[in-house]
Amino acid sequence: MANLKHILQRVRNRTHWNLFTYQERLLDGQIRVLTVYPDEFGTPIRCELCVERLEDGPAYDALSYAWGDPSLSQTIWIREKRCAVTESVHEALQYLRPRDAELRIWIDAVCIRQDDILEKNVQVQKMGTIYERAVSCRVWLGAPLPGLESALHAIMQITMAQDVTKEQLLEHGDCIRVIMTSPWIFRLWAFQEVALSRQCTISYGHTSCDIEYLLHLPILLRRLLPTFDIESWTVIDSRYNQFGVWKAMKLLDSVEWVRRAMQTGNRQSESFISLQLNAYGRSCVDHHDHAFALRGVFERMSGGVVIPASVDYYDDVVDVFIQATTQALLRPGGMTALIVALSAIGRQVVTTKVDSWRAELPSWVPDWTSAVETREFAAWLYAAGGSLPLKLSPSAFTAGGRRLTLIGCSICLVDDCFEGVTNNVSERKWDVLEQWAMENRSLATLPAGGILHAFAKTLVADGRSTNVDYVRVKRWPSDDDCLTCKPWGEWEKVAEGLNKGLNAHSTQMSEETTREYHDTFQRSLYNVFDDTPIFSVTSSRHFALCPPGSQASDEIVVFRGVPMPFVLRKGSEETTHRMIGPAYVHGFMDGEAIEGLDKGEYELRDFIIE
Repeated sequence: MANLKHILQRVRNRTHWNLFTYQERLLDGQIRVLTVYPDEFGTPIRCELCVERLEDGPAYDALSYAWGDPSLSQTIWIREKRCAVTESVHEALQYLRPRDAELRIWIDAVCIRQDDILEKNVQVQKMGTIYERAVSCRVWLGAPLPGLESALHAIMQITMAQDVTKEQLLEHGDCIRVIMTSPWIFRLWAFQEVALSRQCTISYGHTSCDIEYLLHLPILLRRLLPTFDIESWTVIDSRYNQFGVWKAMKLLDSVEWVRRAMQTGNRQSESFISLQLNAYGRSCVDHHDHAFALRGVFERMSGGVVIPASVDYYDDVVDVFIQATTQALLRPGGMTALIVALSAIGRQVVTTKVDSWRAELPSWVPDWTSAVETREFAAWLYAAGGSLPLKLSPSAFTAGGRRLTLIGCSICLVDDCFEGVTNNVSERKWDVLEQWAMENRSLATLPAGGILHAFAKTLVADGRSTNVDYVRVKRWPSDDDCLTCKPWGEWEKVAEGLNKGLNAHSTQMSEETTREYHDTFQRSLYNVFDDTPIFSVTSSRHFALCPPGSQASDEIVVFRGVPMPFVLRKGSEETTHRMIGPAYVHGFMDGEAIEGLDKGEYELRDFIIE
């Protein structure tokens, strides 16, 4: 027995001795570069890991990939010592390793010591520079699925073709799906990595091509899909909705937009919140990265402004989100961008202890981890708080930065909420909506144009809503045609359809004609708004679109310099409030409340938002 214990101890000692360990913590300005030695596919991966100074201009590629399963289940050899890596890293190196030349590559999981938070803090601050100075960004989409080895070739053929037909698109539908739903596309860090790289190639198995082929695919799809007949569309829509292709198209569009801005030098002084919203929908392993992963892009787009100011994974996630939002609000355009974000991203319900941190997030700070997407308002098109934009000072933030004080006036309360009017309209019968409109003709205070005009404009936020998929095609039971959603300026059609529908009650019309009017309104209505705002009537008898979660007796407030009203609810103290979200209130979107101050109709006071 003693001999057996001695043998086992020797095995353990030898195994430990043969494990790779990092010798030193990297200093500011240093990175590690992995040199992969050439060999045949499938053979063990042997490497060297060297420390380089970025200012010396070392030549290296940088890997952009999805981590996948975080367990260290595979092995590479660094200086003849075993180094445990993830399946995704091992797979990428097997396919990308040349047979006859060394590969110098930077990989975050290997080149940053992941269990050293202090080193990680320094390296993440330099992440933008690392990808910006790399010779090439190597995007790894994964090993090919059986039968789809040529998927990337198909993408290249489609995007290079002068005239792509729907038959070709249907033929390559599975290839498009497998590439467009790669986990890499939905990864948050990929946004910055591709946007800042000088050259970028994507690899799927042994096939590689320039990333421009992939970025051009959404443009091609948007051009072709509206021309499809309903049968072809149904096939594509069922496949793409199921696997998230539509979402992938929007994410790739945002990457292409930032990449073009970086390459052409046409860099706008974008709000950090707007940049976060462009990247919204992507995932990351650590919640901190919803702020940290865009730091490098924003620094370059804003001319050197760094948000958040520091990177520290020891900080609480709530504090990181507060810090980033506070810094963004202190910059020009910050509040307008915040309104758009708060209207587009709903609050995630706290259901587990893991999510308990969400309850500590102030109501004025967006929850970038939320999966609840709501309607996005084009806040910059309104001027509810007057023509002069809000300028915040650091003194507006109190209670350790967790409370925000704004000056505004209360204009009314939420009175009645009719969720059915704007929620799942396509599933509701026309007569429910029609009956509601008929019974409530006298409810609204109308600035101009009559009740139908106000009702229609409210439903589509005065035609200024921007939240619309690039292609949204729906088939109505009584219509054999495809309808493409184009929201701008369509409220007139809604008013026209509503007028026709209501007039059908007072005139002798055939059932067929009445049904036609109903369909005209219903199609227009569905095409111009999404399914998340709550149609409401306020205590002042104005029509409104209130954010999800609004209730009767919630207060509607116009803040000076803020373009949209907000729905507020009493907070934890008598003097505090919580933001429910921005609202469209018909008759108050162009400074009417601010003008009412001079007439004594409203009174300014401080609102402390927690």
